[in-house]
Amino acid sequence: MLAKIPVVNTNLPTGVPFVSIDNKTGITVPPKNSDALSRAINYLLQNPELARAMGQNGKKRVEQMFSLDKMLQEIEKIYGDLIKN
Repeated sequence: MLAKIPVVNTNLPTGVPFVSIDNKTGITVPPKNSDALSRAINYLLQNPELARAMGQNGKKRVEQMFSLDKMLQEIEKIYGDLIKN
């Protein structure tokens, strides 16, 4: 996503669905469904302006969620919670 490329991912309970937003930063397909995966990839290839917009949205989302400042804030919060307990 940081490379401004839309993602095609599955909705497995991993980190990708948390980061990617269906139809905004890419396309989410059901797991173990190669037909849906193929359709999603072809759809993005046939709609370059949409793919470009999704790529831009993805880059912005990654920069917001995983900036150095954001990561430091999250680490400080974790350590703060540990100290309180």
